[in-house]
Parts: sequence; C-alpha cells; structure tokens
Amino acid sequence: MFYRQLPECEPDVFCTTGTPTQYNIVWDAGALSAGFANVTLATLPSSPIVISVPPASAGIYAGTLTVKNACGNTSANNAISVTINAVPTIA
Repeated sequence: MFYRQLPECEPDVFCTTGTPTQYNIVWDAGALSAGFANVTLATLPSSPIVISVPPASAGIYAGTLTVKNACGNTSANNAISVTINAVPTIA
C-alpha cells in the first residue's frame, strides 16, 4: 500500500486565493537614488500599506508591488508610484 505524499502546502486545497500575508516593494533606480528603500517580505497589514517617503526632490517615483500568500504563491507585478510635489513658493 502506498500513499501519495502531499506537499507541505497545496494551493488548491489549503490556500485561499486572495489571502496574502506578506508583500514586497521593489523601487526603480530613480527612487532608490532618491532614498526609497526596497521592502522584502514584510507582514501585510490589514490596510493600508504605509510607504516610508524620504525627503526627496519633487518627482514621481516608481516601484513594483507583489504580495505573497502562506503557501509561497506570489502575485503578478503591480506598478505603483509615489508623487512628491514641489514645495509651493509664497510670493
């Protein structure tokens, strides 16, 4: 008699799609040089994801967000951006 050994976590049986537990943010070169820091496998909060914004120059900074569930399945890449507006000048 033999039994098929199941993997430690089988997505179709044990994991629920849409229940991520961790996230990654990978910033592009411009964002990294402005002081943004990549985030690797941070615990996903219920809402919202808080992004640390460095004291960078005005601009649009781009990155990629992915989420991962308890079974290790990672989402597709999701483009994100942070816009920093210039400080207004009072005349």
